[in-house]
Amino acid sequence: MRIPRSPLVMVQVAALVAITALGISCEDRRMDPKGPGAREVHGTGIETAVRSLLERWVQAFTSRDVAAIRSILSSKSSFVWLEDGETRYRSSAEIASALESFATGMSFATSLEAVSVFPVSNSTAWAHFSTKTTILHGEQIVANFDGVVLMLFEHEQGEWKIAAAHTSTNSPRQNRGQ
Repeated sequence: MRIPRSPLVMVQVAALVAITALGISCEDRRMDPKGPGAREVHGTGIETAVRSLLERWVQAFTSRDVAAIRSILSSKSSFVWLEDGETRYRSSAEIASALESFATGMSFATSLEAVSVFPVSNSTAWAHFSTKTTILHGEQIVANFDGVVLMLFEHEQGEWKIAAAHTSTNSPRQNRGQ
């Protein structure tokens, strides 16, 4: 795993974590059970809902279903997706555009392993897991990589959304003595 060395990236990651923690601790985030389409979600219900969302994410990604991907990602201006310590996408539209940029005939296969979900409140949870992804062009493997992911989920407008993510690709560790 590549460790970010840029002070700006380190500040961005620290700010994301601090803002999330502050928001969770300062705001009563429970759903109003009387609101339209709202329901209060607890413990295992949150874990089940987040795991279901992750299954939808994998299906949308592997089938290159841009509409489904947009429906799974938060549309809030605070959305961010980091890759290997650097900001990669700032909106669901940027992710959709990146997926659409792959040539016709390219396909994806991905699996999630060792998924752990941690409810934080009735409307917030985080999860971490490892991934295995293969990108194919026809029958030819174009890329094959493993990674680890940390995701933040928010319950907004009656459904769970991915609010932020950080992915890191596995790479050999460099000798720290150099």
